[in-house]
Amino acid sequence: MAPRPTSTGPPPPRRSPWAVAAVVIVLLLLAGLVGFLIVDQLGDDSGPATADVPGVVGLTIDEARSTLEEAGFEVDEERVANEDVPEDEVFDQEPPEGTKLRKGQPVTLKVSAGQGTVEVPNVVGDSADDARAAIEAAGLVFVPQFEESERPVGTVIRTDPPVGEELERGTEVTVFLAVAEQVEVPEVEGLDAVTAANQLGARGFVTRQVTEPSDDFATGQVIRTEPPAGELVPKGETIVMFVSSGPETARVPNVVNLSESAAREALAGDGFTNVVVVGVTVANPASAGKVVAQDPVAGTTWPLGDTVTLQIGQTPPTTTTSAPPPTTTTVAP
Repeated sequence: MAPRPTSTGPPPPRRSPWAVAAVVIVLLLLAGLVGFLIVDQLGDDSGPATADVPGVVGLTIDEARSTLEEAGFEVDEERVANEDVPEDEVFDQEPPEGTKLRKGQPVTLKVSAGQGTVEVPNVVGDSADDARAAIEAAGLVFVPQFEESERPVGTVIRTDPPVGEELERGTEVTVFLAVAEQVEVPEVEGLDAVTAANQLGARGFVTRQVTEPSDDFATGQVIRTEPPAGELVPKGETIVMFVSSGPETARVPNVVNLSESAAREALAGDGFTNVVVVGVTVANPASAGKVVAQDPVAGTTWPLGDTVTLQIGQTPPTTTTSAPPPTTTTVAP
């Protein structure tokens, strides 16, 4: 028998059992993943059922939660500020209405948290217009109110609620604006102008004087003030004092040689209505019924309310002489 040939090369490598096991495991995992994907796509009668997601936008969160849970879904709630949707109302959902979803899966709802909150802006010291703009830009409502203060008139003293407080949008913010201290106008009627001005100045007012005629107040006396006595006026305001210049006057017109009626008419035209007539005897019949003298004389500056006296000519009365009774002579027989 011929001898077996003897191999002189290296022996073939032996496969490690661990490597074989690893390959098997990887293949099993891949097979499981493929099977899962196929079942997930085609559906597994033995797993949870799918259903259409109901639409709940526009419902309150309680109504939406009840609807989704009855359909077999879980609910995830997300609160979001929304100026256009009432608080607690659902305004968005994911997945949307009609989506096929396995029962037990969550549906995420966006729920309105209302208009949201903002801080009251710092407007202290601002003008009314600037404060209004800042308040309204923050989504708040500007409500002005006035308060006596030594701060510049028209500037913001404080706010209520105070600066920095968190408020819901649309909330009213009362803004207190400075006005000067209010002071009562004192009664100065009948006082002389200097005394009245001193009293008004002591209250913190500025005075301005205007003269006007008056039949009731002597020259230099205060007739009235504007604003009137007793009114509350911001300190530092101007008070107008109306001071009497005495009775109103005018020049007396010349009415000599006019008839009484014509003279009265001329005087009334210049404002003189207090006319007294006195009859005087005149020698010239042509002057009868006419003004022969006036007091005051023409051209005199005279108070309109004072008396103007007119002398009206009258002819002297006619004297009648009676004849003496006849004398009766008796003759003795």
